[in-house]
Amino acid sequence: MNVEVQTSTGAFFPLAFSPDGARLSGRLLTPQGNVPAIYTLASQSVEPQRDRGGKDFGSWSTNTVWLPDARRILAWDRRRDVATLWDTVSQEVRDVSGLPGPSDIAMSADGRTLILNRQVAEGDIWMLALD
Repeated sequence: MNVEVQTSTGAFFPLAFSPDGARLSGRLLTPQGNVPAIYTLASQSVEPQRDRGGKDFGSWSTNTVWLPDARRILAWDRRRDVATLWDTVSQEVRDVSGLPGPSDIAMSADGRTLILNRQVAEGDIWMLALD
């Protein structure tokens, strides 16, 4: 078995393959912070993702989910604590309300079932009366 290792990604942190296997969604690590990005295997290039106005639209959490159409990505925006749906073709981003978070997101192979793994941190205060 021959294994080909590609090192052209630089500071790209991959999160998920697109359903067609042509692209990877992930985070590009920059001095300004993590930026959502897409790595295209055919061209071996990483492109930071921005909305149509050229603005950074969030900081993807630990995972992303490609929808079966291989053009939309569902991810958790850690900065604003909301799920976002990113259309990689139209460059439109919209919030998906009603999902509890922060959450890790997973989707079934047929794209019909969404799984949320909600991360909750609780702190308890214990008091002891010393007499």
